[in-house]
Parts: sequence; C-alpha cells; structure tokens
Amino acid sequence: MTIRVRDAIVVVLGALSGLGAARVPQITDLREIPLHMGVNDIARLAPDGRDGIIVEGEHSDSPTADGRSIDFMALLRDSPPGPLWEVVDAREEPSDISDRPFGGSLLSAAPHDGEDWKRNIAFARGRVDGSPALLLIVGERDLQATHAANAHTAVPADITVYRMQRDDLDQQDHFIPIQHRRTMACYVDVRLAVAQTLKLPLPTGYAGPGTPAPCGATG
Repeated sequence: MTIRVRDAIVVVLGALSGLGAARVPQITDLREIPLHMGVNDIARLAPDGRDGIIVEGEHSDSPTADGRSIDFMALLRDSPPGPLWEVVDAREEPSDISDRPFGGSLLSAAPHDGEDWKRNIAFARGRVDGSPALLLIVGERDLQATHAANAHTAVPADITVYRMQRDDLDQQDHFIPIQHRRTMACYVDVRLAVAQTLKLPLPTGYAGPGTPAPCGATG
C-alpha cells in the first residue's frame, strides 16, 4: 500500500488535532479576488495595507493541451511606497499532477483543454482565526494516485489553502500552506471542486461539467 506525502501530512495533522497538540486554522469570510489576463493592480492587497500587483498570463511550450499553462506572479510594493516590488513565492508542496512540486515564484495552473482543468489557482481575501489574511487557493485533481491515463477521468481533488506570512529572518513574504482538504466526490474539472468545497462562485465563462461524476468515469 502506497501512502503519499500529502495524505500522510493530513493524517498526522488530524491525529495531532485530536490530541490537542495542533489545530487546523479556521478560515472565514472567504472572498475571491477577481483577476483578468495581464496586470491586475490591487490596492491594499496585503492585510497590512501594502498595494500589490498580480500578473496573469498564458504560456504554451507544446502544441498539445498538456503544454499549456496559466501563470501568475504576485508582487507587493514597499511600505512606505518606494521603487522596490517584492515577489511573493509559495512554499513548494507535492503535486497531484506532476512529479515536480508545486510552488516557487511563478505559479502555474493547468487548464488542459479548458473543460477538465487539472490545477486551478485563485487568490482571495479572508480571515484566519479572525485575523485578516491574503490567501492563495490551489486545487489539483489527483491524476497520480489513480494512475488516470485520460485527463477527462473523474478523480478526487486536493485543495490547499496558503496564507501569506512574513518571515522575519529573510524579510520576505511567502505563501505558506495552512489547510489541506481532499474531496470525497470526484471531478473532471477541478474548478468545480474548489467552488463546491469552499463555497466560491464558479469562474465567469466556466464551461466544465456542472456536477461531480462517478469516480473513474471518463467524460
């Protein structure tokens, strides 16, 4: 029996929570930040009031759907406002769709053919244990554990919420994972999994399935 690293983390966190040694942060007031292709100037993006920019663009290094990505970079301006902009990276985490971990400075979603997104990325404002927070939401369909050869196969999804936190040692902001969820239902498009799990609206122009599908079914 193979136990993946992320599943082991979830099990350990759950056990520790039950013993009172650790607890999962409570996320409330979740509101997705609407984005468009190109440069998104966002006033007071950081909870401390710093302005920010989220750049969104498309990239393709292959004629096939698997070579296409939607890429994001989050930047924060100096406080008080100055000439410097800081890139906010995400801590690397195991990926359900690739042997390479997810994370770094450039954050890549995997839309595949547009109706069976394998990885989705969203930014949101919310509260973590009552405190304002800037959040990164990453949803991935589990195409590795099921050995799904077809990208349209309905599989469970892992949803990870990252919180932007300041590291006083390197004076750098990072997105740090604070919550992992695995869906019981199976999905052909991970955007539906994220919307249903976190009670967020579906993206404008969403063209994927409207409901979960039987696990293993191929659309």
